[in-house]
Amino acid sequence: MESTAQQQKEREKLVREAFSPDEGDSERRPAVSLQRLVSLMKERSQTKGYLSSIYFAGAYVDHPFFLKNDRIAVGIATLPEDAEKAGRRKRHPHQQEVIFVLDGRLRLEVDEGGEVAEKLLQQGDVFLIPPGQCHRIHADDELDATYMFVKTNPALEPRSEDCPPG
Repeated sequence: MESTAQQQKEREKLVREAFSPDEGDSERRPAVSLQRLVSLMKERSQTKGYLSSIYFAGAYVDHPFFLKNDRIAVGIATLPEDAEKAGRRKRHPHQQEVIFVLDGRLRLEVDEGGEVAEKLLQQGDVFLIPPGQCHRIHADDELDATYMFVKTNPALEPRSEDCPPG
C-alpha cells in the first residue's frame, strides 16, 4: 500500500496531465475536460486503485489543485473501478451526501424503514443520503458509471462507519 504522500503525488500527476495539452497542442488547457479526467482515472486506477476516486475539495488534501475546507467535500468516482470502496456498506454519521450521476447507471442501496431499498440512478439523476443512513453503491450490471459526490462536514470524525450486512 502506498503512503498518503505517494498517493497525493500520483493524484497530482493525474490532475496535471488532465490539464496538459494533447500532443500537437502548444497551450495549456483552460479547463479540464470531464471525459479526459475520467479516462485518465479509469486508466491509472488499473494499477493504482485509489485513483478511481479523487477529491477536489474537503478537509484532507488530495493534490495541489485542492480547495481545503471543513464545510464541504467534492469528488468524482468511477465504477466499476471504485467498486471496492463504493460497495462497502457504510454510513456517515455527520455528513449529508449527494450523489450526481454524470455518466452511465448505478445502483444505490439505502436503508429505508428497516429494509434495504435499491435505487437505479441514471445519467442526470441526483440522490440525497442523509446523515446516518446506511448505503452502498454498485455499477449497474457492471457497466461503467461516473458520479460526483458532495458531502457536508468532511472534517467531523468519524467520517464513516461500517453498517451491518443488509
